[in-house]
Amino acid sequence: MKHLHLKLGILALILIAIAGPVCCAMFRMKTADEIPATVGNGRSEIIEGLTVVHVYGTPRERGEALGELLGDRAVKLRDGYLKPFVKPWNWDVSIKAALEMESLIPERFREQMQGFAGKSGMSYDEVLLMNVFLDLRMSPFCSTTCAIGSASEDGKPIVGRNLDFPTYGIAEHHTILVIEHLEYGKAIALVTWPGMIGALSGINSDGLTLFSHDSGPGETALHGMPYTLLYRHILETTTSVDAAAAMLKSAKRNVTNNVVLVDRTGAAVVEYTADKIAVRRPENGFIHCTNHFRAPPLGGPKRCRRYTALENAAAEGKYDYSRVKGALKDATFPGLTMQSMIMQPVSMKMYLAFGKVPATEARYVELDLNALFATK
Repeated sequence: MKHLHLKLGILALILIAIAGPVCCAMFRMKTADEIPATVGNGRSEIIEGLTVVHVYGTPRERGEALGELLGDRAVKLRDGYLKPFVKPWNWDVSIKAALEMESLIPERFREQMQGFAGKSGMSYDEVLLMNVFLDLRMSPFCSTTCAIGSASEDGKPIVGRNLDFPTYGIAEHHTILVIEHLEYGKAIALVTWPGMIGALSGINSDGLTLFSHDSGPGETALHGMPYTLLYRHILETTTSVDAAAAMLKSAKRNVTNNVVLVDRTGAAVVEYTADKIAVRRPENGFIHCTNHFRAPPLGGPKRCRRYTALENAAAEGKYDYSRVKGALKDATFPGLTMQSMIMQPVSMKMYLAFGKVPATEARYVELDLNALFATK
């Protein structure tokens, strides 16, 4: 039955990807001069078409700043994206499920969502659902490739990632980069959307990089922190691949997922279900990840076209920016690749493509994370 649900879900997502652009004209992205530049604990700037938001202070203050700066766009995503996405379960049922997970969320994250709700025009229940809905419905796509050591042209880790997700003709127009300057001096950067405070793609000021990939099949259970918030917790509290992997091992896990972890010296893929977990390490300096378990304890190795494309790209030689960019293009999922990014955790450079589908055909904007983290 689980396999049938997964197959039906994948078919539905593909149909959504095909139909989504029809709705695009209904949801116009705000222009730069329509976005408030400064509020009490935050400000926004536009870097080559990308909205970059800085927030400071307590969790509630950061949430309030995000609500003031991004609330109108979050409302559009609620209506044009979240409601259609959860439609198979009914909106009220989805809200109820989100509320049942609330007690599993750390207080600081609840306070940030409450702050966002108070300034955004959305209810707290709606903001909560926006941050837990991915635990309720899987989207089994995304691809990542990484090289470390001798497999990298300069000997330093480099990682590229495609985020593949149904867009409904709206999500691809609302990619943002949020820089959260935490109270204790650390900072995190999240490639995300208005209203979401968790991490699907992120990096912290120590260089720890994290990318999420829904996977399966396997056991699930709603008994732990919603997974995007767990990943954010990891970025806030750990500095290395090994520490992050250890935290995933000890956590109560809700879903099936593959997590790519990269720091300034190494990399790993953590594959898990609610009751099993395995860690893969690079082979000959390369490591790849899509949405299929490769580790034998979880039934691997399983393959897909995108994984093979990444293996073939690695076989062509050492990775540098151009080779990683080419690998991501080869692994594109037509109709679903809405973000594509390359991270270099040592130099703290990010290259982000967004705004069209597939994003691998868009221009990659270069971002200096050291400068963004240092900005006050």
